[in-house]
Amino acid sequence: MPHLRVLVVGVLAIGLLSGCDRTPPAKKPVQPVVIPHTHGGDTREPATHQDDAGGESVRDIMADLRDDLTNWSALENPDHIFNDLLEIYHERAQRMADQEISRGADPHLRQLADSIQRRTLRSLADLEKVHKRLHRPGADYLSTSPAQSRAMLRALERGQRLLDTPVPAGPLDQEYVAFMDRYYQSALLLAETQIRIGREAPQVALAREWRVILQREWQTIKDHRRGMVHPTP
Repeated sequence: MPHLRVLVVGVLAIGLLSGCDRTPPAKKPVQPVVIPHTHGGDTREPATHQDDAGGESVRDIMADLRDDLTNWSALENPDHIFNDLLEIYHERAQRMADQEISRGADPHLRQLADSIQRRTLRSLADLEKVHKRLHRPGADYLSTSPAQSRAMLRALERGQRLLDTPVPAGPLDQEYVAFMDRYYQSALLLAETQIRIGREAPQVALAREWRVILQREWQTIKDHRRGMVHPTP
C-alpha cells in the first residue's frame, strides 16, 4: 500500500508539472475595424472637385457668409453692422475669386475673378482707412433708432434666405457663377438697405459706391451665364 500511494502521488505530480509547461493556444489576432469614408458625413452627398486636398469649396465660403449674417443684435448700431459686413463681403468675394483663378477651367471667368480679386483688395485697404477714421478717439456716432435696427435685421434675414438657396453640385465654373448670383443679390439688398436707413454719411457713401460696383460685376456674370453651356444632367 505505501508503494501504491507513492506511485499515485508521483503520477499526479508529473501530470501537474506537464500542465504547467503546456503552452496556451495562440489567440486569433483581432482585425482592425475599417470605417468606410463618407463625404461630408453623408454618403448621399456627391463627391466633386471640392474634395481636392488643401482646397476650400465655394460652397463652404458661401455657407460662411450666410452664417455671418446671423447673431446681430438689435442693440447694435446698424451703420456699424453694415461697416463690418461690408468688410466680410469683400473678404468672401476675394476667397471665391481665389478658387476660380486657381482651379477654374473657363478663361473668361478666371479673368473676371482676377478683376474681382484686385478690386476687393483695394476695397479692403480703403475700408481699413474708414475704420480708423470712424473709430478714432472722440468720433461722434449717431444713436440707433428701433426702426433702423428692425429694417437692418429684416434685410439680414432676407440675405440669409438668398444665400441658403440650394445650388446643385457641378463643375467649379458652374458653381462659381451660381453662388456669385446669390452673393450679388444679398449684397445689393444690404447696400440698398444702408442707403435707405443709414444715418452716418461715410457708410451711406460706401453703400452707394458699392452698389454701383455690384451692379456692374453682376451684369458681367449675367452676360456670361447666358452664354454658358451647361452640361446635361
